[in-house]
Amino acid sequence: MNPKPLFEIIRPHNCLMSFIAVLIGAYVSVSILEIKPIIGALVAFLYTAAGNSMNDYFDRYVDRINRPERPIPSGRINESTVLALSILLFLVGYVLLFTINIYAIMLGTLNLIVLVLYNARIKRKAVAANITIAYLSASLFLFGAICANGLGATPLLMVTAFLATWSREVVKDVEDVEGDIFDRKTLPMIISRKRALDVAFVLNVLAIVVGLCAYVVFPTLYYIIPLLISACVFIYSSVIAYQSPSKGQRIAKVAMFIALISFIGGAYAKGW
Repeated sequence: MNPKPLFEIIRPHNCLMSFIAVLIGAYVSVSILEIKPIIGALVAFLYTAAGNSMNDYFDRYVDRINRPERPIPSGRINESTVLALSILLFLVGYVLLFTINIYAIMLGTLNLIVLVLYNARIKRKAVAANITIAYLSASLFLFGAICANGLGATPLLMVTAFLATWSREVVKDVEDVEGDIFDRKTLPMIISRKRALDVAFVLNVLAIVVGLCAYVVFPTLYYIIPLLISACVFIYSSVIAYQSPSKGQRIAKVAMFIALISFIGGAYAKGW
């Protein structure tokens, strides 16, 4: 079998981002990395690969029209193979949870259920889908902290990531409103594009406020300087989104990357 369709299905770059997010969550919580957070990062990699595979399986009919080049509609891989791959990846990831701790098992079980529900039902309910994606992305940091048997500032990082991701998903819906009109009712369709962008702006401001609260945990320049830079970039991304949602999304990703650097810097200074 040609492995290329399998790589397209699992989207390795997304899986790697999940892997790294768990390690960041662990490091921010205890300022050190040990074996269990690495196992947790592998679980996140497998879950992300499984979720992406399941996404292609459930989207196979829609993709015949919208994305016929994808592996299933193009006939390069069988839909039953994709479903079996998703189940196998979820199973291996779930078994690995039992080598970590009970709290990792609990969160891993919850996220498995959420991932399946998202692909099967929630993804067509736009506002709920935005919140679900934001939760799943942000929970990676909490999962890392749980694997490391610590919390530290990770809950604040999780909330910051949740709000920033939710904001970016709203902006994405503004950009995709024409394509979504046939099968989804998104926030900009309900309240208008302008008001949806206003919501995204407020969510970014709230993300900044939560990030500033973490200064209590990380009272150091290693934290506050990159965080303030991140705040400026977040505000800029929100302003630019009114003219160009796609550009606003790209800049928001840069802002979140800088915010992650601030949390890593704070954890480094605290453990130094």
